[in-house]
Amino acid sequence: MTGRRSSLGRLYLDLIRDGVGVDGCDADEHDRQVHRALVRSAMSAAQCGQQFDEWITLVRESISRLGQQARRRGGRQDRSDHDLNMLLLETWSTAEKRIAERPTMTAQDRADYIAAVRDFCADADTKITDTERAVLAAACDLAEQHGTIRPALPWRRLQERSGLSERATKSGLASLRVKGLLVLHRRGSASRDPSRRRANVFHLPAADTLAAHAGVPYTPRGLTYGTSQAQRQTYGTPTNHQNEPDEENTVVTLTIHAKDADTLATVLDTLRRQPAAVDVHPQGRPALRLVPGGRADDEPAQVGPAVGTEPPGTSHA
Repeated sequence: MTGRRSSLGRLYLDLIRDGVGVDGCDADEHDRQVHRALVRSAMSAAQCGQQFDEWITLVRESISRLGQQARRRGGRQDRSDHDLNMLLLETWSTAEKRIAERPTMTAQDRADYIAAVRDFCADADTKITDTERAVLAAACDLAEQHGTIRPALPWRRLQERSGLSERATKSGLASLRVKGLLVLHRRGSASRDPSRRRANVFHLPAADTLAAHAGVPYTPRGLTYGTSQAQRQTYGTPTNHQNEPDEENTVVTLTIHAKDADTLATVLDTLRRQPAAVDVHPQGRPALRLVPGGRADDEPAQVGPAVGTEPPGTSHA
């Protein structure tokens, strides 16, 4: 590959020289881990502008632990020089293919990626604790400092930048891993010698992961998201119109007693045309007295509730 040349990063130089942790692995797992590490180092070398012969020289050096692991098939049987060269050539081809499928991020792309994570940390509505927020913000600082979205995160550096205690820093780092906001990319190694310590390398969260932990927008009291404005009730109890009586359909049934048909006709005509004044007798059987036009007739008709099973409008001479 051609392009701007730069030195191979320390991360992948260490990977070539220190190899991968394959102790206790079976033969198939040993080959998978070694092949994955070879592809990663080849991709890094190609993105730095190095050629195949330059990369293979690094891998075949006597101090290259990764090269020694690649030579041993399944961790047991040595490959011939021809088989080893074919393996490395196939690895380089795989690296070039992956680079073509996933182009290298530019400096601006990395800056935008880190800025999105910073905005997530600054949002008070995100579903993370203050400790997790401080640790993730410190991880963004280290990522920006080294120009990568996969920074090495020594807990001591995180503690220094976040201002948290050792226990809080380690707890926040662990909880971010559980939530998927920091994905382990390469496991480090502990050592009493600071020069031999290797911190865990993490991948900063992608946009879909940030969206999954984003906060819920503020909802005014009484409103529910997903409900149309016409269906929303801001305050109070929704009115239930089904329990209200229908005034237009209210029917009053009266039984009218009259001594003859003419009197009955007069009473009905009065009810239809004139307002009626109703007088309720306080004593004895409740009865209604119809006073047409507000004046009592000489022989008023009595209006009372239905008695027995007589149908409404029954006339009694």
